[in-house]
Amino acid sequence: MIELANLCAVLCSAVVLVGGIAVLALSLAAKLADWAETRMLWPVTGAVRWIAGPAQVTAVEGLVVAAALAPVTPVPARLGSAGLLFAGYALAALRLRGHRCACFGSWIPARFTAGHAVVCAGVAVLAGGGLIGGGPGGTGTGAAWLASVEAATGLVLAALVALTALAVGRLRGRAAADRARPPARVAASAGMDGTDGTGGRDGTTKARVPA
Repeated sequence: MIELANLCAVLCSAVVLVGGIAVLALSLAAKLADWAETRMLWPVTGAVRWIAGPAQVTAVEGLVVAAALAPVTPVPARLGSAGLLFAGYALAALRLRGHRCACFGSWIPARFTAGHAVVCAGVAVLAGGGLIGGGPGGTGTGAAWLASVEAATGLVLAALVALTALAVGRLRGRAAADRARPPARVAASAGMDGTDGTGGRDGTTKARVPA
């Protein structure tokens, strides 16, 4: 029974430190890549924006990702910070349901739904499960390095997704530009007088008759 609990803790921690950190890193990169758009799309307004504005949330995400990567950070602190952040996301998704979501800047245009809240709450619960079980393989030095490797794996996944999104975005932009580009103008020789550019309407060349 104890081994099963340890296995559950290891799996919960892996999901949070790989998947959760990947999501946070991708969100961080997306917001920073188009900061002006992020500020414009940010759904929190009024006095609350001083606490939960784009700069504040982005800074917290950066701290959580950095803490998850650092081998000196205790494993419970990594899981606890990630769990609290995702719990906050779940509450925000419920409060802002129907509003435009700017979690990923302009990369993934979406609106807050109950699904956002469920997924974020699920990550928070998994983080709690990892905390109760002691994290990935316990709380020793080996577990700390394993947690860092898991977080680094999440970072690599986030980088791959970000690069793929950028490549797809550029391809779509080029395709849209090609579609919007006006058709090439017909050469003047083939153009306005109804001739085909050779001097005749039927494609024959007219010979000059000497005066």
